[in-house]
Amino acid sequence: MTKIYRLILVLVFPMVCLSQDENLLNAHTIPSDLKENANAVIRWEDSYIEVKAPNKMVHSNKRIVTILNSSGNSKVDAYLGYDKGVSIKKMEARIYDSEGKEIKKIKKNDFEDVSAVDGGSLYSDSRVKYLNYTPINYPYTVLFETEVEYSSTAYIKRWQPIEGFSTSTENSRYIFRYDSSNEINTSERNFEIFGIVNQSEKGTIHYEAHNLKAIVYEAYSVSLKDITPYAMLNLKNFSYEGYSGNANDWEGLGKWMHEQLLIGRTHVSEKTKNEIKKLVSGIDNPIEKAKVVYAYVQKNTRYISVQEGIGGIQPIDALKVDEVKYGDCKGLSNYTMALLDLVGVKAYYTRVYASSSDAVDINKDFVSFLGQTNHVILNLPYQGENLWLECTSQTSPFGYSANFTDDRNVFV
Repeated sequence: MTKIYRLILVLVFPMVCLSQDENLLNAHTIPSDLKENANAVIRWEDSYIEVKAPNKMVHSNKRIVTILNSSGNSKVDAYLGYDKGVSIKKMEARIYDSEGKEIKKIKKNDFEDVSAVDGGSLYSDSRVKYLNYTPINYPYTVLFETEVEYSSTAYIKRWQPIEGFSTSTENSRYIFRYDSSNEINTSERNFEIFGIVNQSEKGTIHYEAHNLKAIVYEAYSVSLKDITPYAMLNLKNFSYEGYSGNANDWEGLGKWMHEQLLIGRTHVSEKTKNEIKKLVSGIDNPIEKAKVVYAYVQKNTRYISVQEGIGGIQPIDALKVDEVKYGDCKGLSNYTMALLDLVGVKAYYTRVYASSSDAVDINKDFVSFLGQTNHVILNLPYQGENLWLECTSQTSPFGYSANFTDDRNVFV
């Protein structure tokens, strides 16, 4: 009798899943209250992340999103970044019309594949695969399934079931499995207000959300992370690029960043050393020296963009930036720091969340800069004050940050 029950389960379970998918692929089955004020509806977002080894993590994701009008196209989110530490094992998309009838199927090799940077060859391995689809009619639905393997366990994807303004969510599930002998940091916001189901236990984080209505953007609205469900988590003991790290406290994390990822990457050519020392000859004031160095970097280098999460968190060696004369925020900040050190001016590598729309603070109670920062600047302490240097701009005055990185907590 037990075998019969098992056979029935094996036969019925796939049919239930198929029926559920068919229901979610049909735009007409969306509850009316979820369409109010919405440009897109997340029908089903299912993330399953498992740490299989200290240096191996696999993330499987299934996403079904219905786009109601042209303003919702950005919520398709059918793209993946990859490099030497991020391997795409599965990537497939299917497009459906309003009735749930399949229009198109896109396999892994059919996605557009482009460099993740604006130019240059420093980050030739950093690439993005994305869906290039122009809709003919609305609404339409996209089913996007992926599996990605990471050689790092330093960053774990955040959970934010309400993905943006004018976007509602029908179903969202997030499961993270890890070795229970490892400790984990978590930060959970606004769960009770939105009726989040939390089934977490030792070794497993499990969140679910259902029928979350769209929120309309208003002038001067605060960040959605502050007013909607949002969860951050990271392992206290992690691996990154072959380095073992610990996130027990900020001091330890800063020490790890400095000793493992920064030391030994500040050498420059003899030619540049001589140029810089000649430029500051006769100048005693450290801030005046710093201004000369800053102007030199602006004149002799250019910025290229590398998306955070692709290209790693370790800056390119200053010697390489010195040679090619370009880099991302990490590379240019490290390069400027190296030149300042040559003339006896101490500066500190600083992680920050850069955003001109609203100031995003680092959560001081959650020890991880990954996912909480997206940019690097320099901290220049002088006579009890702090100057902040934006090293990616060729036009900004020395010490100018405007509303891009000011008025927020940073990690020095």
